[in-house]
Amino acid sequence: MQISKKSLLRIHLVEKRFPRLEGQRAKGRNLQLTAQVKGEENLVEEIQGRLCQQLVLSSKAVFQELQAV
Repeated sequence: MQISKKSLLRIHLVEKRFPRLEGQRAKGRNLQLTAQVKGEENLVEEIQGRLCQQLVLSSKAVFQELQAV
């Protein structure tokens, strides 16, 4: 079986492009992970805000009960 020059050129082009495509895929994966982490950071900030609000409300309620006594 003989491989034509055209086929060899295609193989060579694929070999040249493959590392670049792998790099792009890795970059895309990193961007996806970054977005996921940022989403989780936003969720953590939202939860912290809600917990702070609940703490303030609870503190006010306790303070009011202490004043009533």
